[in-house]
Amino acid sequence: MQVSELIAPYEAFLNGQAHTGADKFEELTDMGRFIVAWPDELDLIVPDEPLEYPDFIVKSSETTIGIERTRLINPALKAAFNSAKQLITEAEIILKNRNLDYKRTVNIFINFSKPVINESNHESLESNT
Repeated sequence: MQVSELIAPYEAFLNGQAHTGADKFEELTDMGRFIVAWPDELDLIVPDEPLEYPDFIVKSSETTIGIERTRLINPALKAAFNSAKQLITEAEIILKNRNLDYKRTVNIFINFSKPVINESNHESLESNT
């Protein structure tokens, strides 16, 4: 709730801008979490115009800081995550087609080392692409 309250003015600003992607709102939420977790008080500055760089400006009692949010993503982990997401979506479709009234928890375990195409597994397919 603290994060939502903190980012609300900036979120309203972004909603008023054309072509604001979902990734910018994700960045804003992360920035809100950062500010809430920061030990000192920081204010998130809402600009007059969209910022190209840095992503956000925050102000403390002593200084103004520009913050550029970046992501460090391991391509293999991203591929595994996307694959798992696709498998879960497909499993959900299969379960719904079997029984529309199914209201139970389903546990899914995805073994990326199990062969899926001939003798290749997800890990070896990723290293060959």
